[in-house]
Amino acid sequence: MSFQVENLTVRYGEAGEPALRDVSLVFEPGVHTSVLGPNGAGKSTLLRALLGILRPDSGQARFEGRPSMEWPRRELARRVALVSATEEFAFPLKVRELVAMGRHPHLGSWRPAGDSDRDIVATSLREVGLDEFSERYLFTLSAGELQRARLARALAQQADTLLLDEPVAHLDLAHEYNTFRQIAQLTREKSLTTITVTHHLNLASRFSDRVVLLSDGRVAATGTPQEVFTAERLGAAFGCAVDVRDLGELGRLAIPVAPDGDSNAGGRPR
Repeated sequence: MSFQVENLTVRYGEAGEPALRDVSLVFEPGVHTSVLGPNGAGKSTLLRALLGILRPDSGQARFEGRPSMEWPRRELARRVALVSATEEFAFPLKVRELVAMGRHPHLGSWRPAGDSDRDIVATSLREVGLDEFSERYLFTLSAGELQRARLARALAQQADTLLLDEPVAHLDLAHEYNTFRQIAQLTREKSLTTITVTHHLNLASRFSDRVVLLSDGRVAATGTPQEVFTAERLGAAFGCAVDVRDLGELGRLAIPVAPDGDSNAGGRPR
């Protein structure tokens, strides 16, 4: 196994309700798991706990059997890569320079990048289809291209575990689809342990091997998309009526509906 959490409870500060409550999960290599749930359900808190950034009130998050908080940061960075939705850069960077940052955990304090590191950067750019963009400045990229550059940086780390926090935020429909498709493909080809936090239920249904549904800091359901995507489970987690339609190989389509059952309420006339 890669990451494992056992009876994990996390609270921000001493007062208030826990952000995560008694959560137990296992994440396996070669499996793309999407973490779903409404705002405030504990999705991003789970990622921070997995990375050892947050100290749990009780329970534990482990990576390869070792408590995440006990891993030296550089050593963990060689094994785990994080791709976030937004990122600010203090100075102009080229795509190649951003992706080369993924090699830093492997270089140490004194060893400069060598030919093998540059080859890994080139391969990572090629894997996300950005090899022709290597000398472009980041500010010239579209949102979709920039997200692919972040993914290439994660691949350059050569980590076997990939954490993605809202990887398709601010992307258009085509880039959302292509990003999820690429994540699923890389997970299979490289046997990665991939954990994606997302609000995009339908893309998660289409491209995930497993989903975790969080609600009020607890695991409401976990399993395949076919097992978790039911009107009852999604409706209870999100607090609204949901129409779920089985599209076969395309996954399950979740559509919020009005209380009176009119799925077209507020939309255009049929």
